[in-house]
Amino acid sequence: MRIPNHLVQPFADFLLSLELPFRQSRLRSKLVKQARAHLQELHEYKQELIEKYGDKDENGKLVTIPNDEGTVQIKVTNMDNVDSYNREYSSLMQEDWIIDESESNKDMLTTVREIILNYEGTISGEEAMQFDVYADAFENLSYKEDH
Repeated sequence: MRIPNHLVQPFADFLLSLELPFRQSRLRSKLVKQARAHLQELHEYKQELIEKYGDKDENGKLVTIPNDEGTVQIKVTNMDNVDSYNREYSSLMQEDWIIDESESNKDMLTTVREIILNYEGTISGEEAMQFDVYADAFENLSYKEDH
C-alpha cells in the first residue's frame, strides 16, 4: 500500500482525530506508529539535505540566522544550492511511503481500511482531496474483503 510522503503527516493526524472503539483504536495506533517512524526517516533525510546545501562556517558548522518567529533558519547564499535543495526535497516528498501488505500487517490494514471506507464524518476542501488518496490506497489493498 502506498501513501505519498507529503500526505503521511495529514494521514496520521486524520487517523488520530477519530474516536474509535478500543480494538480499532489499538490497530489504528499501530499504523500511526509506523507513520511516525517513516516521518522520522523523512526528517533525517531533510537534515541531510540541509547539511549538504546549507552555508557552513570556518569550523564546518551550519550558519544560522534568526527569523521573525523567534527561531533560526539555515543560511544559504548560493541560489544554486537553494534550487538543488528545493528540487531534492520536493522529489522526496513526492515519493511514497510503502506499507508492507504482509500477513503480520493484515489485521491492522484491513481494520484501518474498514475505518476509512466506512467513515461517515464530513470533510471538505483540501482534507477531502487527501481523504480520496487514502481511500484509493485502502481500496487497492491486496487482502480479500473477508475481514
